[in-house]
Amino acid sequence: MNKALLRKDLLRRRVAMNSTDWDNRNALICEKILQNLPSPPHLSVLGYFSIRQEPDLSDLWPQLRSRAISFGVPRCVDNQLVWHRWEPENKLVVGAFGILEPEATAHVLQAQDVGVILVPCVGCDRRGNRIGYGGGFYDRLLAQAKWGSIPTVGVTFDLGIVERFEADEWDQPLNYICTETNWIVCNELICNELNCL
Repeated sequence: MNKALLRKDLLRRRVAMNSTDWDNRNALICEKILQNLPSPPHLSVLGYFSIRQEPDLSDLWPQLRSRAISFGVPRCVDNQLVWHRWEPENKLVVGAFGILEPEATAHVLQAQDVGVILVPCVGCDRRGNRIGYGGGFYDRLLAQAKWGSIPTVGVTFDLGIVERFEADEWDQPLNYICTETNWIVCNELICNELNCL
């Protein structure tokens, strides 16, 4: 199955979850991320605001704050992602794709400020190849050396894990995948400074 058809099938399965099942799976994913997340207190964790019944990371925010870890979220600017520090009391606006975003005046995070990137996935395989929505935003970000050296965790439900698919030449593989039942190491990553895993 090609990526476009696979994306369509995985999205159909994801939105078919009832709200109780979705909530329960979200809680398990947030718990598993917290169990495995590198947590240097001086670096930020980058995440996202859930759309189309993606895993919701809202439960992470108070936990990260309690560890003095700041949380960053993206803003789409042209065809790039710009990352901003975000706190629950900060104002959000609706961006070009209907996704909540921080205001342009919010504090911008640079790659050296970041300890890990939580990447939303429609689906992925155990090698770390990701299926997104097809816009290429994360692939363009991770193709840059300064961002591509940061550990990435693909976040999806178990139903988003596929055995294998052919990645495109521009696809940037993930280091880890987190689902409600699994923490998958996709490749060997040396990150002693961050005490990863």
